[in-house]
Amino acid sequence: MQTSPYFTLSKTDSVAPANAGCTAAISGTHQLFLYGRIFEIGEQNVSRKTADAITADLLSAYIRRGVRCFAECSGDFVVAICSSSALRTLTAYRSLTTQHQIYYTEAALSTGLVQLAGTLPHFAIDTDYFDRFLLGISALQYAMPATPIAGIRRLLPGELLELGADGVRLTRLDHRTYALADKPGQTVADVQPGLLALLQSIVGDRLPPDSSATVYSELSGGIDSSLVSALIAQSGRSVQFILYNYGEKSGSLSEQCARAVAGHYAAPLMVLPAEELAAVDLRDLDFPGDEPSVAYWQAATVGRALGAIVPAGHRVFSGFGADELFMRRAKILPAVLAQYGWRAALTLSREIGVSSHRSALNLLWQTMVCRLPPWLRGRFNTEDVDDLALVDGALNWLEPRAPGSASRWQNTLSAEGRAAVHACFTGGGVEISGNGSQFADMKFIAGPCLEPGGAGYETPFCDLRLIDFMARDVDWRLIFNWKETHKHLLREAARGILPESVRLRGSDALGVDGILRLFIRRNRDTLRSLAFQSDLPLENVDEAKLAQAFDAMCFGSTQASAHKVHALIGFSWWWRSFKNRMRMLA
Repeated sequence: MQTSPYFTLSKTDSVAPANAGCTAAISGTHQLFLYGRIFEIGEQNVSRKTADAITADLLSAYIRRGVRCFAECSGDFVVAICSSSALRTLTAYRSLTTQHQIYYTEAALSTGLVQLAGTLPHFAIDTDYFDRFLLGISALQYAMPATPIAGIRRLLPGELLELGADGVRLTRLDHRTYALADKPGQTVADVQPGLLALLQSIVGDRLPPDSSATVYSELSGGIDSSLVSALIAQSGRSVQFILYNYGEKSGSLSEQCARAVAGHYAAPLMVLPAEELAAVDLRDLDFPGDEPSVAYWQAATVGRALGAIVPAGHRVFSGFGADELFMRRAKILPAVLAQYGWRAALTLSREIGVSSHRSALNLLWQTMVCRLPPWLRGRFNTEDVDDLALVDGALNWLEPRAPGSASRWQNTLSAEGRAAVHACFTGGGVEISGNGSQFADMKFIAGPCLEPGGAGYETPFCDLRLIDFMARDVDWRLIFNWKETHKHLLREAARGILPESVRLRGSDALGVDGILRLFIRRNRDTLRSLAFQSDLPLENVDEAKLAQAFDAMCFGSTQASAHKVHALIGFSWWWRSFKNRMRMLA
């Protein structure tokens, strides 16, 4: 479990990275510490350089250009620079799409100490974070400052922290402002070459510098992971494909497609059966991540398996994040309404309604609610325009800590989460896409299980260069097109690269319920004890309703009250492991 930040700093002690994956460079009175990956510094591609060389280049850029050089870098990274011989100043930055975090204490803002262990005697759960986490506010671990521990805060994406003799300053160094890309007459044929070339470049940049190292790639048989896997194979690298058999009926078609891709490129395919993945005893495991996760069971199954398979210095590629860029969704309606007005929104609502069997007027009403400010939106107990309730459905066992309507409270918190993401990505397409969860989720599933062993997890579809391209250079109508098959652009990019049976596959939805049922069956008693752990801040929880929701979860219910029990268990497992780790450090 990683419970320390990546950097530890005091006014009198030397600075040292708190994670083995951190690299350092020194020049004069400047010391720079880098964690994560940088592919470009300004216009210079540095992806083939060693981590030490990239760190030295970044320090040189900082000395020449100051903090603006961080925002001009392409990559997923956090960085800290200490300046002056007495180490009295600190500059820290977190890139816009990184999974990695920089944590600091509120006390550090006055004492100059940035060290999680400094809170050991008095750490306590932040109840506001706890409630938001249980409600499933997806932006929480990406774009909101709260952390599970009261008094500890995260540096926000694109944010710069400067700590010196004159005090502390937090400023937004980088963000994106998009509008719907309006390119009349643009066709898929116009976009396809540039999109494919960019994907090839992004995958190439993320390959390990050691060309002899085997590259691992998750391959589900869907269009996203299949295209990433194929691009790796086309690079000429030695590749090992990995398929998780989740024990679902759809798994046979997925395996057929995965084997078709592997056969097409004469690459080995490792199939991990659901029974093997679920063969874990939660009593024997520590939570692997910095923060809790509703996907705790995926970390315990899939993440654990990856950590055991992938050697140090190697990388695992994933197709995660493609849905946020290529999946057509009604989420675009609020942006269409804002940029083009009611007539365009009504026309698009009719097209969506025909395809999704929804009322155009209902879509417009939900669109209007989504356009309201957060404080007002929470007053409407309505579904989001993307066919998902604002908090993924009513949660009947959790009540507000202050008097008031539970549904209004839940919807207001969800709207605040969306507003936090808008500070990073503002405008058409991206701001209403994933709410930042795509940048954080993998950190809490695979990342913590790979990083301690020196391996890395790569998600090319979360690359900021690709997000910029899709938001700025592609006409929005080509992405949100209800007259073509879903992910039509991505399928066209894969033409000639994937077997046609895979490229033209119908639904590629991935079912994971099979492995989840096996996992719950093996660990039901442990999961129950975690759900009712006595030292959690459960004053606003109805335990009778929680017990009913727990039983419903074990029977596979998809209702929100049952689904959110997973969030409670994920938090509880993290809290148990955190306390154990803190006792060891003490």
